[in-house]
Formats: sequence, C-alpha cells, structure tokens
Amino acid sequence: MGVGMVSQMKYFKKAIGVAQHNYPEMASFIPVVNAPWAFQLLFNAISPFLNPRTRDKVAVLSAEDTKTKFSEWVDKKALPKSLGGECECQGDGLCVPRLDPYYGMEHVTVKAAGSHKAEYNIDRSQLPCVVSWKVCSEGYDLGLQIDLRKGPLKTINVKPMTRVDSHLKAWSGSLEVKEAGTLILTMDNSYSYFRTKNGYYKFSIVSSVKGTDEAPTAESTAVQVGTTEGEPGSEE
Repeated sequence: MGVGMVSQMKYFKKAIGVAQHNYPEMASFIPVVNAPWAFQLLFNAISPFLNPRTRDKVAVLSAEDTKTKFSEWVDKKALPKSLGGECECQGDGLCVPRLDPYYGMEHVTVKAAGSHKAEYNIDRSQLPCVVSWKVCSEGYDLGLQIDLRKGPLKTINVKPMTRVDSHLKAWSGSLEVKEAGTLILTMDNSYSYFRTKNGYYKFSIVSSVKGTDEAPTAESTAVQVGTTEGEPGSEE
C-alpha cells in the first residue's frame, strides 16, 4: 500500500470516527444489493474502522447473493424478480406496497362552490365518552366546522367555520360528550367556484370517562370546546 493510500485511509478513518460519534444511527439494517466486486473490496478495507454495531447492520450482497439471500429479509411477493422475488409488476417501485395516508378514513367529494356534511351519532350506551375527529384533504384547503346536535331544536357550535390547510396537516380535535347527540362535520368549498376537492374524515371514540375533566365538554363555549390542530387556510 503506497504512502498516498495510507494517508487517505487515515483521513477516511478519522472521518468515520467523527460521523459515528456525532450523528445518531437511524437505520436498523442496511442491505447493499447487486454490489460490484470493487465496492465489496472497498467495504472490506474500511470495515475494520467501523463501530462493530454499525458494521453488523450492513450486508453487502453480490449480484448472485442478492437473488438468493435478499428474499430472506423481504417478502418475495414484494420483490421484483431481479432481486430474487416473485413480483412481475412493471415500473419503478410498483412491487413495494405503498402506505395510504388516508387509510381507515371516509372519502367524500366536495363539489366546487358547494359543501358536504358528515354526521356521527353518539347513543346513550356510549356515554360519557370522548369523541375525536380527524380531517384531511387532497391538494387543497377546505373550510371546516364541527357542531353538536342534541335534539331537533338544539345545536351547539363546537368549532366555528375556518379555512384550514388540511392538505398539509390533518385537522383534528376531541370533545367530551355527556348526552346523546350527533356530531356534524361541515366541509365547505363554497369559495372555490371551479375546483372540486377530495376530503377525508374519521370519527372515533377514544375513551369513556366517568365524571372527569380530561377533555372539554359540550356545555363549554365554542372557544373552549375541543382541541384542534391544523393551519388556517390560504387564499386560492
């Protein structure tokens, strides 16, 4: 090994030390697939300078090893054949299952210059309880409002109508309910005359309470009721 190579290895060892001691490791396992022989040779040269915990997380696989060993860590049905799997999907990345950000949520179409109302009934058998809601939209903001109907003649405003950037951050909140009623979510798009929007929502009972004050109650004022996350909407 020449003098130049020795000095480079010393620099590389120092750089690795700085990285290992100052930057936390986020990966649990790092497979390197279809690695050419030159990369394997390089990794073998630097691996003695790696922390053993880091070194044990890395698996360098040749083209042949990729086809036989990679499927031990990933389901063959999600792997393309080039990596030793069984999937024959066409296109980049289509073999890998994708996470659905709206999983478990109801989808509604809010027409241009229109609105949509969704209701969630709370009966006596569920009382007292804390009901939560989560609202998202796809690509654009929506006007959002929550009301609680406690009978044919009594409706309490829980969250006043507000334009929210629900396409950037979910609009969510909760409410302690002590009487049977119906939560009403209004998704407003009346200010957008030409654009139809996709909305997603979910109501759920997160807990039952017995006279506690863990969440604001329906008897509170509109400003005090519930806790809601989300950003005010922007002008179109």
